[in-house]
Amino acid sequence: MKKKVLSVALVAAMVAIMVSGTLAYFTARDDVTNTFTVGSVEIEIYENGEATESDTIEFKQPLIPVVNTADPGADESYIPKVVEVKNTGINEAFVRTHIAIPAALVEYLQLDLDTDGWSRQPDSDATVDGVDYVVFTYDYDSEVASGAFTSRLLKGVYLGSRVDLEEDANGDLYFVLKENGEVIHRSDFLAHTKNDNGTYTSTVVRVLVASQAIQSRGFGGSTPSEALNTGFGGNPWQ
Repeated sequence: MKKKVLSVALVAAMVAIMVSGTLAYFTARDDVTNTFTVGSVEIEIYENGEATESDTIEFKQPLIPVVNTADPGADESYIPKVVEVKNTGINEAFVRTHIAIPAALVEYLQLDLDTDGWSRQPDSDATVDGVDYVVFTYDYDSEVASGAFTSRLLKGVYLGSRVDLEEDANGDLYFVLKENGEVIHRSDFLAHTKNDNGTYTSTVVRVLVASQAIQSRGFGGSTPSEALNTGFGGNPWQ
């Protein structure tokens, strides 16, 4: 009997469908691309209330440090990025969301998260297009019904108020952290390049977001994290 129950659970895991969406955050714009597969489990990532499939969002403001440290969300340099996941399939599902920040900017780029209803899992690493990332993973604590949304996880992104720029010998600018006017940390992340005419070009800064879902049926008694661990290995970029 135990073998039969285990077999059913494994079959449920094998037929689960992974759906990932990638959000690329730039200094001046945001390119959004999602790919979806057909199956009994389907999800869509919604950004700022809109499904992100084949969508491009333009930003007017550059990525610069906030001044209002007491309420970063009210600062004009704050970039709202409300990320939710919708279960568009016919079966109830457990949902996991990964948010990846360039490793060189973990101390600089702040995520404004609403983790109520989400459980943080162990952090991991990934390399995408030659850039090293630190990946933060959150599992939604509740089963998501067909047609329902998770609660929002990511609300926005911003540079901390201690972030500044420092020029190197070539005139290029790098992010640094300052405390009382003194540099306490230098990043190797190139923020702006300077050409021979003295004009600066901003470097692309990407924050990657991907979500995974697995049908909850067949995992009776298991927590969402246990079910998701059965269905998926590491983060989608490993």
